[in-house]
Amino acid sequence: MIKAEKNGALKRFNDLSLIKKILILLLVAGFFIGLIDLWYINSRFTKFKKQVYQETEQRLESNLRTAIDNKETTWLTNSLLIANNPNLQKFIYDGDREAIIATLKDYSKIFKDNTNFKNVKIHIIDSDLTSLVKSWEPDSYGEDLSYSDAYQAVKNRREGFSTCEESPKGMRLKGLFPVIYQNRFMGIVNFEGGLNSVKRNFKKQDMEFLYFLKKEYLDVARSLTGKPEVGNYILSQKDTDKEFLQYALNDLDLKEAREGYTLNNGYFSIA
Repeated sequence: MIKAEKNGALKRFNDLSLIKKILILLLVAGFFIGLIDLWYINSRFTKFKKQVYQETEQRLESNLRTAIDNKETTWLTNSLLIANNPNLQKFIYDGDREAIIATLKDYSKIFKDNTNFKNVKIHIIDSDLTSLVKSWEPDSYGEDLSYSDAYQAVKNRREGFSTCEESPKGMRLKGLFPVIYQNRFMGIVNFEGGLNSVKRNFKKQDMEFLYFLKKEYLDVARSLTGKPEVGNYILSQKDTDKEFLQYALNDLDLKEAREGYTLNNGYFSIA
């Protein structure tokens, strides 16, 4: 009787030990399965996050390229129309600055009354790549503009195009078209402006936009002297978001932003 009870107790003890072992194995297995699940979830989340960032980067680049392409097309179209005005061609041929100034005033009024261009800047350059007339400053003329690679290209190729280039006013978008009179190259029409409209349009989409010029061009863009700097670049716009500008000046990793994107201070930025 005593022996039987001992054997039963021993059996129950062994059964309990087996249950404990099974529970321990289940707990260990559950722990590792949990780790695998966490790793898998984290891996999937990391992959998803990376994909979202890459898509955001591509979307920003596409938006910027589209905005600038559209503006370049508009600028080139405007310069083409002005350069093909037969009266203006004759005035440039004659070197009649007063008649050119009057013509540009008419264009400025037409643009102001019928388009979103409220402050048109048209620059007429003669065949020697010398400033002939500036619509925004008619009394200032005569400076040598041969430093401009874009002007040189228009003169040599006799073809129009749009480009961003340094100027005394900073980085400017230029719509350039040659003026041809009696099969002779007489000069260039430069329909120019900044990129502030791009900034304003992006603002509506909760995006901020800054543009800079390489400091090596300050010998031309003298008006930018003393402006805020990021690396080897100097700010070339007046209309800025102060908070984003301060972030760009103090916290933005420009190298990282140029190679892909940065995520910092609540800003997702590309350069």
